[in-house]
Amino acid sequence: MNKLIIILSLNIILIFSGCASSYTLNKEEEIKINSYKSSALNNFLISKFDESLDYYYRILKIQLNVLRKDDTDLISTYINIASTYNKKSDFDNSIKNYKKALTIIIKNLGDKHSSIATIYNNIGSAYNSKANFDKALENYKKALNLQLKIFKENHSDIATSYNNIGVVYKEKADYLKAIEYYNKAIKIELNLFGENNIILATTYNNLGLVYNLKAESEKALEYYTKALEIQLKTLEKEHIDLSSSYINIGFSFDSNFEYEEALKYYKKALHIQLKKLGENHPRTSISYNNIGAVYTSKKDYKKALEFYIKALNIQLKIYKSNHPKIATSYNNIGLTYYSKEEYEEALKYYDKALKIQVNIFGENHPSIATMHNNKGLTYYKLSDYDKAVEYFSKALKIRLNTLEKEHPDIATTYINLGYSYNSKKEYEEALKYYNKSLNILMNTFDDDHPYIISVNNKIHTLIKNQ
Repeated sequence: MNKLIIILSLNIILIFSGCASSYTLNKEEEIKINSYKSSALNNFLISKFDESLDYYYRILKIQLNVLRKDDTDLISTYINIASTYNKKSDFDNSIKNYKKALTIIIKNLGDKHSSIATIYNNIGSAYNSKANFDKALENYKKALNLQLKIFKENHSDIATSYNNIGVVYKEKADYLKAIEYYNKAIKIELNLFGENNIILATTYNNLGLVYNLKAESEKALEYYTKALEIQLKTLEKEHIDLSSSYINIGFSFDSNFEYEEALKYYKKALHIQLKKLGENHPRTSISYNNIGAVYTSKKDYKKALEFYIKALNIQLKIYKSNHPKIATSYNNIGLTYYSKEEYEEALKYYDKALKIQVNIFGENHPSIATMHNNKGLTYYKLSDYDKAVEYFSKALKIRLNTLEKEHPDIATTYINLGYSYNSKKEYEEALKYYNKSLNILMNTFDDDHPYIISVNNKIHTLIKNQ
């Protein structure tokens, strides 16, 4: 089940100021720019990103008419444009504008200024969102190397970079590396801030997620609980950040099939979000999606659809139709119809999700692979095994291009291809894919992990029946 989980990672948006400009704006230009800045920010804060961009580009037009192309006043404008594109999930334009800002900073301030590391971190974040994990790591490590030259080892910016690098290794399913970098961040944060600091809670939440992905739910819950305990000591009773920890704890119980506990924590998060943010907010829609996912797992499909549709309606109000969160809701609705064995209806929603994701990410992105995988599973249930193989093969091609060779999602695709070829009575092909899956799983999980046991049983049954 696809769930939207809030993971708090530390990606800083730089607001640049304090550099001498080559030109002083006249009073009329200054009034216009200040007015546009205010309008841009107000629209940004209510998620009207196209309107926000319109005002930022009006500012840029005035500036380019009177300033040099490398004037320092342009830095904040390019960064604000980049940040807004990032919120729109237009990561290519985000990266392009961050790089424009970076060029001006280097020209005016040299290549050892701390703000350069911040830009590298933001570029890394955009590449991470594009699932270009190698480029994300490259930029995060550029940020880290610069910070290590500028600061002492024990600096909060260095902890931020360790956190960001951990996020990428988590995405690459290199969980040991992710844990290594999160622990580096924790060491600095403990030295700087002590036990009860909100930044430390963020890192504990990130570390908990990695253990959750490693199927070590008790360890995950340990770190999620540490994060929550810090937040309860340092924040007001219903602070919005508490909702993130409640979601993460709910996710841990959900992953462990403890659905009533999961619902309890998801509903705690929703209560805070409704009180602090209101109904029509992106984070509220996340909780509706999470609650819907639990009801799907409980086979209460009517309730699941009720909550998924609530999430979708919020997202359609906030975003235009072409947004990843809307695609996620369509996918979740499709998964519910799949669970209800209404396979044609499931395919209809998968196609809606796929259309949005292709428009945003292009054909070669892990999210597209997920949709092809879901369609493959649906065709499998419809006993159309040729179509199932077609879509599983599409998913596999993307995953081999975008993920590490031993990523668990690749193992899952091999298993699905094994099932399909088995049903087509092409047993040698089925055995080939089961073995490929097993090789990955044995390098990722312990021998007694349920995935490994399941695939071993499939292989033994297939050999026995040949």
